[in-house]
Amino acid sequence: MLAVKPTKTPAVKLTKTSVDRLRAPDPSGRQTLYWDSELKGFGVLVSGKTNARSHIAQRTMPNGRSRRVTVASVTELDVDAAREQA
Repeated sequence: MLAVKPTKTPAVKLTKTSVDRLRAPDPSGRQTLYWDSELKGFGVLVSGKTNARSHIAQRTMPNGRSRRVTVASVTELDVDAAREQA
């Protein structure tokens, strides 16, 4: 499993249009997270090496560790449905 370094990516309002504009693979070759400004812990993970873009949800567990799960691929679920599942 690849370790993802935390980035200082600003929160953006994730809409169908904004997610469609996110280019994968990222030119830097690294995974990039784009957090939603409306729902804390919800975002889109853009691959650095393939064309994959995934909706993700992340939260801090009671023991202080962070847990991230993939909700669905961007091609499988639209932003609103993924936000509801998160």
